[in-house]
Amino acid sequence: MHQLVDVVGRFQAGSAAALRVREVESLPAEHAGAGSAPSPASAAADRPGPASLVLDAVRFSCRAGLPPVHRGVSFTVPARGVTALVGPSGTGKTTVFSLVERFHEPDSGCVLLDGRDVRDWPLSDLRAAIGYVEQDCPVLSGTLRDNLLFGVPSAGGRNLDDVLRRTRLESLVARLPQGLDTPAGRRDGRPR
Repeated sequence: MHQLVDVVGRFQAGSAAALRVREVESLPAEHAGAGSAPSPASAAADRPGPASLVLDAVRFSCRAGLPPVHRGVSFTVPARGVTALVGPSGTGKTTVFSLVERFHEPDSGCVLLDGRDVRDWPLSDLRAAIGYVEQDCPVLSGTLRDNLLFGVPSAGGRNLDDVLRRTRLESLVARLPQGLDTPAGRRDGRPR
């Protein structure tokens, strides 16, 4: 009986996952929009450090007719600054990041990254300039190199050097006795 319940549970989970995949596949393709022409040299890649971020009188509703999620939100995160967005679930924190990365467009106001309206950035450059650190950042068992190559296993050498430079981890990795081959992840339920 236990096996039957387990099989039914797995089937339901698989069916739900397949439904979600079909939903995602049916979404319209994202258009790059203004400033979408490929840039010969990415300003984000050539930037020596973090960029400033400004939200200026941003107003946003998820759909017409719904109350706004944001009503005139304004704040500045200076380059090399640290700002925490805190609040209960459902108050629009994730929406701020969706506006910065242009998954949504504000109804009014503007979002500036390094003094430039995000609508004027090529999407690939804009999204390459943004990085997240999750509160509970998942790390895979293996080495630092394994973790860095997880999404693009064929990347290597110069690409890894570029990632370390962009994330400003060069000096940390250089101090580790095993460098990129330092073990990471969990061991016996404890972080290494």
